[in-house]
Amino acid sequence: MQITVQLPDDLAQRPDPGRAALEAFVIEGYRSGALSNAQAGGLLGLSRLGFEGFLKERQISDHAYDVKDLDHDWANVQRDAQRRLDQYTDWLRNCPEASGLVIEPASDNGPYPYQWKIFAVDPFSFVGHLTFHGPAVGGSETEKKLSLCRLLHNALVKAGMLS
Repeated sequence: MQITVQLPDDLAQRPDPGRAALEAFVIEGYRSGALSNAQAGGLLGLSRLGFEGFLKERQISDHAYDVKDLDHDWANVQRDAQRRLDQYTDWLRNCPEASGLVIEPASDNGPYPYQWKIFAVDPFSFVGHLTFHGPAVGGSETEKKLSLCRLLHNALVKAGMLS
């Protein structure tokens, strides 16, 4: 949607009056709560952090990023990491090398790296730990699955269970 605004002559004489009007609109929308940080930044072509910098440059501290925001973001990071850990655990358990193994997430998993304990079923014994620092950025799901299976294979070779 495009909006046209009639500006008084004194305001129209300023450098880039359209951008100034847009910034004023966005700042007021953000201050009033009508626009979120992401929405406000998006209107200006900025990321969330870019918008925070935009506000700081103008000494605007309304709704500044605070401990509550940090707690919210950290909870999201932990939730996403747990979701990935669950997904990666399922993938590991479906690797051909996983037959006859029990693979469980290690109890001390933080968001990164991902860690598992591997046990042999017959006879039941501890095989070792598996640590995955995460896939390369942009890898496909198939590439991630193969990386995990290769990692498991290498851990079993190291433990003397495969050659």
